[in-house]
This record gives sequence, C-alpha cells and structure tokens, in this order.
Amino acid sequence: MKQLYILLFPLLLAGCAKKEPIPDPYANATVKYTASNTKADVIADLGVPSGSVKMSDTQTMYQWNSDNGSTSSGTAVNVSNSVGFASTDCIGCGFDGDSTTVGKTNSSGNVSTHVCHLSVVVDDKTDHVVSAKLGGTVDPKCYQHFSNAIIIDQYAVQRYNHAVENNANITKRRKILAIVGVLGGAGAIAASN
Repeated sequence: MKQLYILLFPLLLAGCAKKEPIPDPYANATVKYTASNTKADVIADLGVPSGSVKMSDTQTMYQWNSDNGSTSSGTAVNVSNSVGFASTDCIGCGFDGDSTTVGKTNSSGNVSTHVCHLSVVVDDKTDHVVSAKLGGTVDPKCYQHFSNAIIIDQYAVQRYNHAVENNANITKRRKILAIVGVLGGAGAIAASN
C-alpha cells in the first residue's frame, strides 16, 4: 500500500496548480470614431456601409453589419445577411438609443448566428461623426470583425496574454511532474523490493 502512495503523491501534486480564468482581451475596448473623424474615415476603414437612414434634417445614421451565420456544426443553408437600422429617442442630438439588427438562419444542423453592427451618426453639413456605437451581439467575434474600428485597451490584452501563458506553463508543469512522479515512484517501488 505504501508503494501506491509513493506512486500517487507526485501525480496529486501535479494537479494542485490551478489555471486562472482567461480574461476578455477586448475588455474596455472603445469605438475609435469621434467628432474629429469624418464619414470618409469610417468608409476608408470599413468600406461601403450596409445601409443608412435619415435621423433628422441634419443627421444621417450609417450602419455596417458584421458577418453572421458561422457554422458550429452541421451545414448552413441559406444563411442571410443581417438587416436593421438604429433608432434613437433623441432626434437631432445624435444616436443615443439601442439599435436592433435582425438576421435569419435556415440550417440543417447546429448553426450559431452572430449579429452585430456598427452604427455611426454623421452631421450632414460637416460630414463629421456625431456618435458611433457597436450594437447587437457585441462579443469577441464582433470586435474581431470591426477590428479596424476599435481601440483596444492594452492592459486588457496584457492580462489576457499573461493568463494564457500562465495556463500553458501550468499544463507543462503538470505533465513534467506527472512523468517525474511516475518514474520516481516506479524507481522507489523497485528499490524497496
């Protein structure tokens, strides 16, 4: 029985180090467009908008839709693009409401539909950005799609990279301890016989 403990002790030690949760690398990310930017700046980064709607006599809202309908398993059939526009409860003072984007997915299998968009309100006279906001499912996939339109918090990226590296090192140490434990335990058992 003592020999079994000698063999299992290093294996138990190998599992003691806990992996830390992986933080969001996009935490505190912000849309980069401000009043100093123009509609041309946004188009240069993202291309032609998916659509536009007049918000007031002086402002127009432009919207860029993300890619949607990524297959997680199974086969996607007729995955449509998302459509929809922002609305505001503050006409004339910029985009200040929640926008809704609707997408439809027909599938045979398991399809994860992703719907997010960037809405930018522009002053029609000056062509400068009044407000800009991501809407819909704002998650890592959305941030990746609109990577040209956001400013990433470097501290969040450092925390993410640290956690990933730390967890990879824990996995390596567990494997090494397990191998050393098995070899050392086997050697101790052989020596005790």
